[in-house]
Amino acid sequence: MKAKYVNTKLFNFFITLCILFGVLTNKTLADSLHWIDTIKSGQEFKVIFNKTSDKFDDSNYTGNTNTDPMGSLKGGETYSVKYIDGSYTCTGYNQGWRRVGSMTYSNAKVENSHISMWGRIYVFDGVGNVYDSQYGLVGELGGNFFSWKELILSHKKFLVKFDNTSDKFDDSRYSGANDPMGTLKGGETYSVIYTSMGFTCTGFNQGTGSVGTWTYSNANPSEMKISLWGRVYEFTESGDVLDIQYGHVGHLCKAK
Repeated sequence: MKAKYVNTKLFNFFITLCILFGVLTNKTLADSLHWIDTIKSGQEFKVIFNKTSDKFDDSNYTGNTNTDPMGSLKGGETYSVKYIDGSYTCTGYNQGWRRVGSMTYSNAKVENSHISMWGRIYVFDGVGNVYDSQYGLVGELGGNFFSWKELILSHKKFLVKFDNTSDKFDDSRYSGANDPMGTLKGGETYSVIYTSMGFTCTGFNQGTGSVGTWTYSNANPSEMKISLWGRVYEFTESGDVLDIQYGHVGHLCKAK
């Protein structure tokens, strides 16, 4: 099937118009980063074409992917999509095949809030709306997503594994005020829970030479930040833990 490539300038202009007319607010632009991280994590999501009936009649396939409103995709249908290694694999009803099928395309970048479904490119916003360059709003994103931010905000215990530090600094010996991670130790795993009191972190403390527990409230998980004994880290929905000085230093993991 012939891929339909998007005109990047046209899409950028389209998004600018959305912003000007209030479709995208500062909040939804920020939230779009959440969708981007979620899609990049490789989790399957849904694209629900539930906003097409008032825009075109897609009840009968024209027989030509270039003239049918949505190509071999069908308005009113729901498609499962997964993003892995720069490519989108889309599964759902194919009008040309008259059955459910699956195809993979790599002609869209999730970083630009673009998704590719069998070569046809759509743009999504922070609230999960899906837009077509020709017809505008045509559907929405959906799915039972796992969210690190939601897990942390729900006051459930999680783990922080500092398993990406060995190539960045030597933390084998505690160096006091000059230590790369303070009293935290590279290579160690820490148990963390967020409550109304802040972040309570338990694990090996280099300063005391033993396991300890302390609580700090100088980070907001709604801003994708966590605090471990006062040191603030950013996290992504794919579970990466980022240090302001050393970059990617570890991962989030579910606690048993």
